[in-house]
Amino acid sequence: MVAGVRVGADTVDAPLAELKTAPLEYETRIIDAPWRARPQPPFALDRRVQLAAGLTGSFATITVRGRSAFARDDGRNAGVALAPELYAVATTGTLTAVPDVAAGVTKGVAHLAAKHAAAGVAVGVQVVPAHEVGAG
Repeated sequence: MVAGVRVGADTVDAPLAELKTAPLEYETRIIDAPWRARPQPPFALDRRVQLAAGLTGSFATITVRGRSAFARDDGRNAGVALAPELYAVATTGTLTAVPDVAAGVTKGVAHLAAKHAAAGVAVGVQVVPAHEVGAG
């Protein structure tokens, strides 16, 4: 997932006279145990350090944006791969599959099939995950 924020004069859309500034202080706590923490005095980063972090942080340095920004580039598969959930149209009374309308399809396709099915077939049907329907 893409992380970070972008702050700068070109991203502010407000009258400059109405902008307010506030000091940015960081809080540090050293956690020795779940029941004991030692607070440290607050500190403020120098403006130059903040600007440098914005230019060299994770969001500023990635070359790919979107879902694949942090994808593996070594060719290995991910640790877990989920198959898409499949849906079917079933009767509302007995949860019996109506394969003539839709079975083993995506949720959107199942909803469209139920909507556009013949009036006599589509009465009393619903879209459910395929693993929940009984034999047709």
